[in-house]
Amino acid sequence: MSEQNQWQPHFTLDLRTSRPKELTELIEEFERWRNANPATGLVELANGWHDITPQMAEELLKRNAKNRKVVHAQVLYYAGQMQRTDWIRTGQSLIFDTDGNLNDGQHRLWAGYLSQTTFPTYVVSDVPPMPNLFAYIDNGRVRSMADALTTSGRNGLSGLMTKVMKIVEIYDSDGYASYGKVRKMPKMSPMEMLNFAAGHPRLEEAVHYVSSDGNGATKIIAHRDVAGFMALKILELYDEAKLAEFFGDIATSDPAAAPNDVVTAFQDLMRKDRDKKTDRFTSQIVLGLLIRVFNSWLIQEPVKKLTLRVTDAFPRIRQPGEVADEITAEAAE
Repeated sequence: MSEQNQWQPHFTLDLRTSRPKELTELIEEFERWRNANPATGLVELANGWHDITPQMAEELLKRNAKNRKVVHAQVLYYAGQMQRTDWIRTGQSLIFDTDGNLNDGQHRLWAGYLSQTTFPTYVVSDVPPMPNLFAYIDNGRVRSMADALTTSGRNGLSGLMTKVMKIVEIYDSDGYASYGKVRKMPKMSPMEMLNFAAGHPRLEEAVHYVSSDGNGATKIIAHRDVAGFMALKILELYDEAKLAEFFGDIATSDPAAAPNDVVTAFQDLMRKDRDKKTDRFTSQIVLGLLIRVFNSWLIQEPVKKLTLRVTDAFPRIRQPGEVADEITAEAAE
């Protein structure tokens, strides 16, 4: 293709680094351009499957006269799926009426256009015009990540599994601080969620473990998602015996028998927190404390006072190799 025939978009925006306000401003500019260069005639796409190129998306967006406000997060969400080739032929269509107006599909078109990605979709271009047609489209409940897990056969505990996976995602990306804001992660598509869960095959086992009626440790931890995360990591890094031993100690340690024991210190902190009426520990703080407890428990390190200071780096779970090295070093001393 010669340089003079090379198509260039009239508008560009890096969705990954942009803010919602920047997308709003771009769309306002696009509207002014569209008004000066309106689309005319019928949509030249027959009913059926089409690959929508960025150039086609730009032209089709000119027909977007009566649609909802564009949501930045939704455009980013769709664009991510398209760029990962995770956008499959579901049959959900772009809908145009016989006057040539777009009635459904603007977020998909903006995603393909701004990410410069061609995506497959079904097109319906002969819907009879009617007032407020949008009110009859997509008015059901959006499928959540928990819905995806339930539909895939993981029924019953899908909600807790989703919460545990969110903690895993943030933890693995170093998104936690001892106090303050937690890193906000991009929304996962249902397929991403299923792939993420498949990458952690012991997830269901961990969630079932902390949800069992007899698990007193989960009650003391007070945050089932944190307990589930810890159970999953212990299963992945160590084994079932280590999980049962650690959670068993949390549930049964005797304060009088081991006053400097880190597990006892954790129990005491959680008991005092439970008695509070306000300013209780967030799941973020409990997670940081529980990791610190596990790390000290692994090497039988006595702890006089269990704390998580604002200036502390967020704790990381000790790996088996690190534990062996520390125990060897202590023995040498």
